[in-house]
Amino acid sequence: MREIVEKNLILVSGIILLVLTTQENYIVIASLIGIIETESAIVLQYLFDDKRVDYGWMILCLCISFLWWPLLFFMPVISFSLAQKEKWLFIPILLLPFAAEYAIDSPFFDRKWPVCTLGILMVLAMLLAYENLKATAYRRQFLNQIDSSVALENKLQQRNAELLASQDDSVRLATLQERNRIAREIHDNVGHMLSRTILQTGALLTIYKEEPLHGQLQSVNDSMNEAMNNIRESVHDLHNDSLDLKRSVEEVLAELRAHYQVDYEYDMGTEIASNVKYCFLAIAKEATANIIKHCDGTKVSVVLREHPGFYQMMVADNGTGKIDREHGGIGLHNMEDRVKAIGGTISFSDVNGFKILLSIPKEQEGIK
Repeated sequence: MREIVEKNLILVSGIILLVLTTQENYIVIASLIGIIETESAIVLQYLFDDKRVDYGWMILCLCISFLWWPLLFFMPVISFSLAQKEKWLFIPILLLPFAAEYAIDSPFFDRKWPVCTLGILMVLAMLLAYENLKATAYRRQFLNQIDSSVALENKLQQRNAELLASQDDSVRLATLQERNRIAREIHDNVGHMLSRTILQTGALLTIYKEEPLHGQLQSVNDSMNEAMNNIRESVHDLHNDSLDLKRSVEEVLAELRAHYQVDYEYDMGTEIASNVKYCFLAIAKEATANIIKHCDGTKVSVVLREHPGFYQMMVADNGTGKIDREHGGIGLHNMEDRVKAIGGTISFSDVNGFKILLSIPKEQEGIK
C-alpha cells in the first residue's frame, strides 16, 4: 500500500511539473498516458508478481519516452521502480531519452529549470525507494529478532519445564528411597523385637496356667500379635509405595540395550495399584528373559500405558520366533497365571515378530 501511494505521489509531482513547464493542450493527453503507465504498473505488479512483467513494463515506458518529450516528466516513476528493484546499474539507461531529445533540439531543453527540477525529482524518487528498502530490511530484521526471541523464550520455558520435571522426579525418587529405608528399618528392628516378645509371651503362657496371670499374658500376647500384623501391613504398604515402576522396568530392560534397539514408552499416572505394579514388573522380567533366549531380531518395543478404564502393557520384538501352540512354555503360562490372578487378560502373537499384549481393568476386585 505504501508503494502505491508513493508511486502516485511521484506521478502527481511529474504532472504538476509538466503543467508548470508548458500550457499546451497536449498536456492532458500526456498526463493521461502517464497515469495509465503508472496505474498499469501497479496492477500488473499485484496481479502477476513477476519480475519479468515489471521489467517489460519499464522497457515499454522507456521506449515510449523516446517518442514524445512530455512523457519525460514521468521518468521519475521508472527511476523509482528500478531503485525499488535494486537495479542500480540500469539507472544510467534512463538518460538515453534525454540524450535523444537533446540531439534533436527538443523544446524540452528550451528552459533549464524544468530539466533541473525533473532531475532532482528523479534523484528524490530513487532516494525514496532506497529508504523504503532500508525500512523493509529493518522491519524484516526486527521481525526475525522477534521470532528468535519467541523461539528462545519457548525453548527456555521448555527447559524450565524439563528442569522442574527432573526436580520432581528427584524428589519422588528420594521420597521412595526414604520409604523403602523406613520399611526395611521397621522390618529388621521393630519386627524382630516384636517376634521375639511374642515367642517369649507364648512360652510364659505355656508355663503359667493359673488365673489371673494366664489371662493377662494371653491379653498381652493378643496385643503383640495385633501390633505385629499392623506393622506387617504398614511395611507392605510402604514397600509398595517405594516401588517406582517406570525406573524398575528401565532397569530390567537395561540388559537388552547391549544387543537390541529398545524403544520404551511409559505413560502412566502416579497412583497405580500395587498388584498391577508387581504384575507388570514380573511380565517385563519374564519377557526380557524370553527375548534374550529366543529372539533373533534387532528391535524391542515396550509400552506401559494407563487408560481411563484399564492398564495396558505391550512387549514386542521383530524376531522370527514362533509360539509352540501345543505345549507352550513355562514362562508364558506363568505370565497368563499372573495376569488372570488379578482379573486381566493376556494374548500372544507371532505375526511379524513376537508380541505380548495384556490389559488389566481398574475396577477389578483385588487390585489395590
